[in-house]
Amino acid sequence: MTDIPSKLLLPLLLALCMLLSGRIFFLFHPDGWPNDSVSAAILGSTLLFGLLLLLSWHYRKVLAQPNNAQSQQFGLYIGLLWTLEIAINNFVQPALAYRDNIDNGIWAIITLLILAIGFQKTLESGNFRRGVQAGFWSGLGSGVLACLSALLLINFAMNQVCRDPLNIKEWQDIGHGEYTHNMAVYFAYQSYTGAVLHLYLLGMIWGLLFGALGAALGLILSRLKSKTG
Repeated sequence: MTDIPSKLLLPLLLALCMLLSGRIFFLFHPDGWPNDSVSAAILGSTLLFGLLLLLSWHYRKVLAQPNNAQSQQFGLYIGLLWTLEIAINNFVQPALAYRDNIDNGIWAIITLLILAIGFQKTLESGNFRRGVQAGFWSGLGSGVLACLSALLLINFAMNQVCRDPLNIKEWQDIGHGEYTHNMAVYFAYQSYTGAVLHLYLLGMIWGLLFGALGAALGLILSRLKSKTG
């Protein structure tokens, strides 16, 4: 990741997300494809990836600014934790209690790391906005890598997902007749929802919120230090 220029890295990852999202539309067919609402949602989401790609390309000089580039890089390393969580859940497939503990632990660590970068950037600069930006860009970096990991799983390892005992039980309980009679299609679209939520909710929105919280704490401490100094 460090060998790719900062202004190109995010557009590249978003382009991969867009291509993989489009492939899912053609690979997995719910009942009524391609005119059903579920398929339409995938198409809309694919177009949204394209919009984000265009925006990231348009603002590539902003992405390359030192503070933003460092925050993105930090976020991509954080995103490896999400990738680890996805790998554990779908390839190791621990029991539900252990899985919940792992998920909650990784979520807490990522939240603290985003808060920490918002705090650090504001404490260093005395600028609240700098910390908020750091939280947003690191959240976006982590979210896009998590989303990409999930999309790769859907495209190339759905057989593994369908072997998960928890997924088998869910399919037996509620899967039949819910927009598809195919287990792989059902979990492809369930997993796709999780991928998108990692990008927008646990990435961009979470990064913005906890970056702002960290920035607020950093600003308070910065002002206290200036008064006592």
